Amino acid sequence: MGPVSDEDSRALVHGAGAVVFPSLYEGFGLPPVEAIAAGVPVLSSDIPPHREGLRDVPRSSVRFLHARDREGWAGAMAEAMRGGLARPDDAAR
Repeated sequence: MGPVSDEDSRALVHGAGAVVFPSLYEGFGLPPVEAIAAGVPVLSSDIPPHREGLRDVPRSSVRFLHARDREGWAGAMAEAMRGGLARPDDAAR
């Protein structure tokens, strides 16, 4: 897509079925935290900064996967597309 404005980025996140973040070396992982704040489930690589940043998120709203597990990511994305991940607001109830 190229550069995306903050406004367009918010619209994309709000309209997503899930945010997919397969980072290997992310220092903190702000996009997954922003997605959860927007009420969007997250698929995230299983690295310490992401586990720390999402530690209080209900497990029904986030899936952690090894960054290089292609089959795992494909399966998790298919699950998210079927509505298999709870929206964080719903999972907290």
